Amino acid sequence: IEDEEDYLELFREANTEKLLGEISNGYLYSEVAAKEIYKFNKKAKIIIILRNPIDRAFSHWLMDLRGKDVCRRSFIEAIVEDQRVVEKWWGKSHLYVELGLYYDQIMRYMNIFPEEQLLILLYDDMVENQNKFYQQICQFIKIPFYSDYSTKRYNVAGVPKYPLLNIFLNKLKLKKFLLSLLTNQQKTYLKNILY
Repeated sequence: IEDEEDYLELFREANTEKLLGEISNGYLYSEVAAKEIYKFNKKAKIIIILRNPIDRAFSHWLMDLRGKDVCRRSFIEAIVEDQRVVEKWWGKSHLYVELGLYYDQIMRYMNIFPEEQLLILLYDDMVENQNKFYQQICQFIKIPFYSDYSTKRYNVAGVPKYPLLNIFLNKLKLKKFLLSLLTNQQKTYLKNILY
């Protein structure tokens, strides 16, 4: 979404909510997002959750293996190949390393937003103590802590057992179509076979 009108359409059904928000991991890497967010809402609260850069890159590679036309033998080969790409940007390269170089990314926000509008957390802290992690977020956005959240993991990455089949299903857009026909139980069974 690049148009403000289209962006606002995302919140069309909001009526009585006291807070509205959204998430995109692309905002941290973007060189313009911090300025654009501030221009749009000077009082915006920014939550940044950082993952160990190596774990982040590996998870990103696993996601690419599962969902894109990628057939690589190893994570290291993917890193080396991506580092050879000169023009680094979404769609031009995978940014396996660059997305984990947090200093400049965070500084873009720290240089624009007041400190009290920024919350920087670590993904490992969420894994270690979810209650404490979510309490920090609730305190930051000034809402009561809601402890009845789901701990179910979504979009868990996995290495395809049959990479060429995975590419074939993705290229022909059969994967989404097939998944739309299956029950959740059947999807789980199929994922266990394919990954």
